[in-house]
Amino acid sequence: NDKGTEVHLQGAPSHAEAMYNNFKAKKEMLKADYKKQLLDKYGGGEHLEKAPQELLFGQSEAYVQYSRDGKVVKGEEKQVAKSKYEEDLYLHNHTSVWGSYWEAGKWGYECCHQFVKSSYCLGAAGKNADNNVLKQIEANAEKEQSFQESQEKIQQELEQRRLMEQMQKLNEEMMQNEEDTTRKEKEEMMQNE
Repeated sequence: NDKGTEVHLQGAPSHAEAMYNNFKAKKEMLKADYKKQLLDKYGGGEHLEKAPQELLFGQSEAYVQYSRDGKVVKGEEKQVAKSKYEEDLYLHNHTSVWGSYWEAGKWGYECCHQFVKSSYCLGAAGKNADNNVLKQIEANAEKEQSFQESQEKIQQELEQRRLMEQMQKLNEEMMQNEEDTTRKEKEEMMQNE
């Protein structure tokens, strides 16, 4: 039987193995035929060839010798890959590129610490101005804090004065009440006599 349905695996293991090997060979042959048909129809067989080993790992046998100042003496200098974007493009008088400075979650220019992308570079003066503004903000915050503390102190002193005045008033009232009661007692005693 071609399909191998009548083959008993334990009874005839070598016959089963031979049938399995025939199946694998036919499968590989059909795969190769299908691949050949696709390449004939669409082309592109050159892309299936394995690339040279030197290109796979970026290695070459090219020898380059440099002088002490970095110039090429022997061989060819390696070509630098060009990007589709312009690199090291300095706009608006900046001496560094956008994104070369980062602070507090914001990107900016390293040369002047500006965070606005299209801003004009102020250089060291911009950094100093920025630092002065930060110092002024800190000083203002300290003044505000000291002002708040002094206001709280004044409020506490006023509250203490109010309490003292109230206590003094209560003491005076108590003294007055005592005097009134003693006077009334004296008057009552005089009337009783």
